[in-house]
Amino acid sequence: MPSQPRPGRLTRGVARILYEEYRANSVTQTALGDAAGVSQSQMSKLLRGDRTLNLDQLEAVCFMLGLSPGEVITAAEVSGF
Repeated sequence: MPSQPRPGRLTRGVARILYEEYRANSVTQTALGDAAGVSQSQMSKLLRGDRTLNLDQLEAVCFMLGLSPGEVITAAEVSGF
């Protein structure tokens, strides 16, 4: 079975921002995972930047955290993660 490619810099940057926002809010990884259609375990990997979020997952997680997906992507680009 081929291995998954390591997520790129932008993906890791987006994940870092989402992780920080998740930690600052009173939302659980389980609730984020439910919204994004993944398990809590998969959400943990997404928030660590070990897995790549698709656009639907990004939109769902951002909605749960009160964020704009576009602003999250821009912030990740600008910060140079």
